Amino acid sequence: MPPSSVIIPTYNRAEPLRRTLDSVLAQTHEDFEAIVVDDASTDDTAAVMESYDDPRVTFLEHEENRGGSAARNTGIEHASGEYMAFLDSDDEWLPRKLERQVDLLERRSNEWVAAYCGVEMVSQSEQSALRTLAIRL
Repeated sequence: MPPSSVIIPTYNRAEPLRRTLDSVLAQTHEDFEAIVVDDASTDDTAAVMESYDDPRVTFLEHEENRGGSAARNTGIEHASGEYMAFLDSDDEWLPRKLERQVDLLERRSNEWVAAYCGVEMVSQSEQSALRTLAIRL
């Protein structure tokens, strides 16, 4: 059982999904499972997922569109990790994100049940930070 389950709901985001999943697979904390739940996309999401041959990645598909919350719940139902992390399919993580959060939760396991982080918003056209929200843990 991996300590972390990364749940990625998606709907018609084939292009950004590749970058999202690549950012998860590039994590320094490598003991995780990534569960991508496709909420009945009509684009090339399934083809993008077929290009991944990594035992840590599971691809689940809804037969009909049920919304992001239902996709997250499907991911939770299939997760086996002690910790769950959620990532939208048009977002990316920095390489140490999972490592830092798992480390923090393990060090504070008697006190904390959740961890969160800051966000940096980047324009697709400019590829520079538009706004950074720093949250210190």
